[in-house]
Amino acid sequence: GQREFVAAFVSAAPRPDWWDAVTTPYRVESLGDLLAAWQGHPRTDEGERQFFKAAYQGIVDHPDDAQVVATAINLLHWVVRDYPHRLGLARFGFERYFLHRARTDNCANCMPGDTTQGLAQNLAQLYAADGRYDEGIAVCRKLIDERAADVSPYKLAETWNQLAWLHWQKGDRDQAVQIARDALARYGATVRADELRRTLERFERER
Repeated sequence: GQREFVAAFVSAAPRPDWWDAVTTPYRVESLGDLLAAWQGHPRTDEGERQFFKAAYQGIVDHPDDAQVVATAINLLHWVVRDYPHRLGLARFGFERYFLHRARTDNCANCMPGDTTQGLAQNLAQLYAADGRYDEGIAVCRKLIDERAADVSPYKLAETWNQLAWLHWQKGDRDQAVQIARDALARYGATVRADELRRTLERFERER
């Protein structure tokens, strides 16, 4: 039920210690509210904390609204970089919302798996920063193997690029080059083409 969900969420991602010191002007009752707060919050430490508090409270208040919760977890990754439970938050989002279907009514190029792709990207990035490359690779692979049909091509290109980098950082250099080549062949017509090309050129230069 909802109480169990909130308990699991707060356990995975406890409230930050500054919670009571921050007053937020935003109130998240819907996806529209969340996106308005995201667009509107000042890009300052204080503004980020205001957004964080509002989005976090939105999750706790509306645990049954998957659009709010999945999108909020995805956006929380991008603010308050010193929040100590970023990995727990990202893992919670990826595990609970792996099959999430995002609304696409207000976005011409979006697909229903794009929010999940973002959750996967965030989690794999945090694993990579922690040196946990195999876990990051597994996250990318799961997204590619099980959700590719639901994800925008340019977003998939981002996941393939990340997968190549995870192999590179792990030391699987030949595999990294192969993945980057395959990705460029597949997604060279998307807006991520330059990024994939830069990745491949760097690998080939340094290998």
